[in-house]
Amino acid sequence: MNIKIKDKKVGAILTDQRCGSTTLCGYIDQLKGIQCLYEAFSANGSLYSSKITPPLEDYINHKMKKMPWLLEKKHIVIKFIRSHKNIFDQLLKEGLIDYVIVLTRDPEDSYKSLYKSLSTGDWSTNPDQRKNKSGKTGYKIPKNKIIKKQEYLKQSKAWSDYIKDKLKFYNINSVNITFEELIEKEFNIKEKIKV
Repeated sequence: MNIKIKDKKVGAILTDQRCGSTTLCGYIDQLKGIQCLYEAFSANGSLYSSKITPPLEDYINHKMKKMPWLLEKKHIVIKFIRSHKNIFDQLLKEGLIDYVIVLTRDPEDSYKSLYKSLSTGDWSTNPDQRKNKSGKTGYKIPKNKIIKKQEYLKQSKAWSDYIKDKLKFYNINSVNITFEELIEKEFNIKEKIKV
């Protein structure tokens, strides 16, 4: 089986932590012919390696050989947070990104949610409304090790500016979705993403 990334339409979700991106990926997976690879370049992600070097096209093609379920998918979407900026840059340089979905949330609200998730280990969407039935918690760290609010807001602004610059420079088709839109009951992914 020979799956090549150039044979697919590739979308990128550009977002920050605690913006609802996992929920967005779930909506995308419901669309026919499209597959979200979530944070594919994070540890445990389907495209992860600690030693990724350009060009990425050959590397991704090699990894995709182990993903037969992608064969019938015409579109794939990969989620990028700011820590994956270098990989996203390289994919742009290689011409492997066809469109971008920019998912945003008020940075103050994102920080509150991130702080709560890091300090409690509850990473679910709307954690106050959905309790973890298993009683297990996710990744958590001591409160004194969590990024300070002003530093987070500064990094968030830099990430937002980076996204605007890249979209303009590469003239890439993009759609903007806000966290508030995403969590509305009436949210319709088909209206936002034309596949």
